[in-house]
Amino acid sequence: MNRNFYRRHPEYLDIMPKEYAARIRANDLEVAMYSLMPLKIYKAAQLVGGEEAMDLILARLASSNIGSFLTYQEFLDACGLTEEDLELE
Repeated sequence: MNRNFYRRHPEYLDIMPKEYAARIRANDLEVAMYSLMPLKIYKAAQLVGGEEAMDLILARLASSNIGSFLTYQEFLDACGLTEEDLELE
């Protein structure tokens, strides 16, 4: 992410059309979320009692969501956690 031109030169986002800048910022946000999610899942596993407990939770989620996408809120609910619980320092 740090090699991204617009991340290194945010002043160019300010001078381009708003639609283009918004798309670039949204894409940057998606990449950041994708990069952080494994760390949040790891933290959730620690909070729910370890890897085996997380495996059971994920198995239940997988069997109940066959053919559909799992939302972040569904994951949090299944773990009994909140977004604040998984914030990274």
